[in-house]
Formats: sequence, structure tokens, C-alpha cells
Amino acid sequence: MGGVLKMKFSAIFAIALSACAVAGPALAADCAPLKLLSTLKMEPMEGGLDDVRTVPVDVNDQTKKFLLDTGGALSQISRKAADDLKLDILDSGGFELYDVNGNMTRKTATVEKFRVGRMLFTKVRLPVSTFGGNAFDGILSSNMLVNYDIDLDFPGNTMNYVSPDHCKGAVLYWKADQVGVVPITLVDNTRITVKVTLEGQSFDAFIDTGATHSVMSDRVAKYFFHVPLAAPGDRPIEKINGDPTLTGYLHTFSKLSFGGVEIDKPQIMILEDRVNRGGDRSQQTGNRALANNADITLPKLVIGMNMLSDLHVYMSFAERRVYVTKGKPPNVTQDAAPAAAAGTAP
Repeated sequence: MGGVLKMKFSAIFAIALSACAVAGPALAADCAPLKLLSTLKMEPMEGGLDDVRTVPVDVNDQTKKFLLDTGGALSQISRKAADDLKLDILDSGGFELYDVNGNMTRKTATVEKFRVGRMLFTKVRLPVSTFGGNAFDGILSSNMLVNYDIDLDFPGNTMNYVSPDHCKGAVLYWKADQVGVVPITLVDNTRITVKVTLEGQSFDAFIDTGATHSVMSDRVAKYFFHVPLAAPGDRPIEKINGDPTLTGYLHTFSKLSFGGVEIDKPQIMILEDRVNRGGDRSQQTGNRALANNADITLPKLVIGMNMLSDLHVYMSFAERRVYVTKGKPPNVTQDAAPAAAAGTAP
């Protein structure tokens, strides 16, 4: 969690997208059409985690595989990748980063050049994450997304950075029979939440492309739905994030809806909240009954890739809206998709 890191970025090339269909008002003379900034090919994760996606990122001119994670506040680099790149790893000097297993890091490294498609960021300070393994080298999180429109075509495995300077509501360049429009809120100016309804209960849910499964805190499941951890019939998912002591349990609910998009029989993993088991356990000033990290908890509800992978999701942060359509429309050809920007990167 912690504060958003500041970064510089170079001039960005842009071209207009051809619009196949337009949602909302017609294009006006005093506003711009959609302009594509960068296109990235999303790849399914190796090792059986087919729903989550990675994207290629150049770090100091070396191509690395970063997990696309809209549920995270800060982009990160793995300790292994930082060591391979011979980065100087230093104390963060003020912030702590937690994962769902309760692991915490206070280490950072500064990257001279961080290129995402055609966009070049310089002097980028990245937390050095606690995750291990060889599945990916880092995490591309919301702090490098929210200043743009982000177009995520999961069926087509394509991610687009789009300029936010366009006609309001005129974002749907692909054909779709039905569009869900969902207001979004940014928690700490980075983490993406939407209003969802699950079996009559309303929640502010995080949109998390880095989560294989949708997740609910065990406390929320018990309080709102009277579902205990490891309820009869729930399927166990062992070794969450490689931790042999942490097991989640897949529970099937009846219906989840957001912005007119309905998901029948959604499976949500009920997980013990361990997020604040690490870090600063000293007593709060003025309240000795609570530790300083007591407010760091698992979100009530996380919408993960088991629900998102069949959707086309366009996030317009300037409008504070998400546009959602189901699946890959049968009447859309590859030629209708936005073309990558031409020319060399800056």
C-alpha cells in the first residue's frame, strides 16, 4: 500500500483509433477521438494460472515479464529480477508493502529506464517485492495505469493505453450488443473499486487482474452470508501464493452483478485475512489495544480473473467509469481491433 511514487515520462506518440461503434454522445467538434498510445500483447501465465496475464516490460533495456495487476497500488519488481539487473536495493524510507500472505517489504530499487510498450518512464522507484518463483519478474500496477485510459480485451489478449483526452463516453470502438457502464472509485488514488451486488448485498469491490480467483475475506463471508471458512462442499485451493500454510475455499454464490453485467453462479474464494500479520506490530499511539498495522486488511471483496477473463473492460479514469461487455463478439474481425502505433519508440 503506501504512497504513490512519483515518476517522469517522455513525450508519447499517439494515433487515432478507428471507431466501429460509439457509446454515449456523438463526437463533437471541440473534443478529440480516441488516440492510441501503446499496445501490449497479454500472455496467459505459465504453470497452470491461465486466467491471469503478463505483459512485456523493458527494464533498463532488458525485456521482463510483468504481471498485470490492477488490484495493486504500486508497481513492483521481484528480488530475483532486481538482482539479475544488478539494481541497488535500498530501504524504502517510509512505506511498507504487504501481500495477502502477510509478507511485507520495505526495500526499493530505482530503475533508470522503464518502458511499457511505446512509453518510456525514467528514474522509476520500484518496491522490491517478496514474491518468488520464475513465473513473472514484476508487477505492473495501478500507479502506472490511472493517468490514462486502459483498454483490456481479455478474450483477444490485448492491452491498450489510450489518451484520456477524448469525447466523454465515446470509447466503445468495438461492436457489442450490450454494454455495462460502472462508476469507479480510486482508493488512495490508485486502487480500482466498483459497486457490485452479491446476493442482495452491496459491496465496493476491487477489480484485480492479478488475482486468479475472486476473493472474499472469511470475516465478510461469515458476517454477511453465514458461510464459514472451509464450509461443507467448498473446494480447497492450497498453497496460496506458494504458502503451504494458507488455503482458500471456493464457494459458489447464486449471482453477482455490476453495471448491468450479471455473472451467474460466481465462484469466490473465501480466504483467511492474514494481510497484517507481518510489519509493524507495535502499539498505536493513543490506542494501545491496536497495532500500527491493524487497519491493513484484506478487501471485503475482490473481483478476479475467473470473472474478468471473458470480458472486454475499458477503464476511463478521467470519467471515473468502466465500460464492460461480455465475451468476444462474433461479428468483430481482427481488422476491427485498434492498430498499434507506428514508428519507433521515444
